[in-house]
Amino acid sequence: MRIAIVGGGYAGAATAWALSRRGHAAEVLLIEAERKVATHASGLNAGLVSPLLDKDEAMAAMSFRGARLLAEHLGMTTCGSVRLVAGEAEAADLVTRAVRHGIPVRIDKTADLAREIPLVSGAPTALAVRCEADGKIDPAVLDERYLSEAREAGATVLTGARVTSVVASGCRVTRVETTQGGFDVDLLVNAAGAWAGELALLAGLTDLHLASYRRHLFVTGTIDAVEPAWPWVWDLKHDFYFRIDGKRLTLCLCDEDAHQPTPPVVSPVVVADLMAKLPLVFPALGAVTIEESRACLRTFAPDRRFVIGHDPRLSGFFWVAGLGGSGATAGAAIGEMAADLILGGNGERVATNAARHFDPARLL
Repeated sequence: MRIAIVGGGYAGAATAWALSRRGHAAEVLLIEAERKVATHASGLNAGLVSPLLDKDEAMAAMSFRGARLLAEHLGMTTCGSVRLVAGEAEAADLVTRAVRHGIPVRIDKTADLAREIPLVSGAPTALAVRCEADGKIDPAVLDERYLSEAREAGATVLTGARVTSVVASGCRVTRVETTQGGFDVDLLVNAAGAWAGELALLAGLTDLHLASYRRHLFVTGTIDAVEPAWPWVWDLKHDFYFRIDGKRLTLCLCDEDAHQPTPPVVSPVVVADLMAKLPLVFPALGAVTIEESRACLRTFAPDRRFVIGHDPRLSGFFWVAGLGGSGATAGAAIGEMAADLILGGNGERVATNAARHFDPARLL
């Protein structure tokens, strides 16, 4: 089977990785429009890893599997996490979800936590739920890890090649044309991220109503009080988090505004919001300086579940899209599921019951 994967971000890279682990690397051609993979969201996100980020059970199960694969095979740093909550009800919800997946957590008072992590001193939340098993990854390094393992197994990665047309014959995809030539294929994997809808249109398909939203991340200057081994901290009441990067912090307001599938620029409005909100949520950080700002697109299906599976309208057209903000944690599990569905009876673990939650047909 000749498999062309369009998109070199988490969706495409993890699918190539999983196919390679199943012995099908030689059949894989990954096509990336940019000259460098992980140019967009897969290289610009915060790289937080935790199954507890998803309340949806189908999504959480994928994130749990993905986090395990990251820890066991893909170089996750286990730093732990802290979630600040307003009261006991919110803490209990997190504990219930953690217990469901066998993840140990504990509850502290935020005031007590501040003695260990002074940056949360004065935070307007009562309780802190700690999970030592959570972690973080370097986003671009993870993406390249997927692809380097696929290449070593025999997959081909073509960068700087933009798809110009998808050719179908007899209601089946047969060829893909790019700015670097054409390729005969038996299966085309749409892993184009924010541009997945545009690729579907090239194949003569209507979009599945995927929508992209801009999110910002800000990196502070050096903060002497920061300890590199500290966990990342997320205030759930105010939807604001920071990640430790050496002696600097990566900050996020969890902002979200609709955006066309074009590279986003940093909004001065969000920068102003950050500076106004920061001293209210984390008073100890009120005087920090921002040295770097960036924005990326997070793409979702209308129900905010992944889109993984064969398109029922066109044979040989397969979706791996709509990863939203879960690609860092769940990417490896998404790749596994995609590979198993692509290979059918030859796959190792075709989880048909789980896959039905992500079937593209639900969106038609």
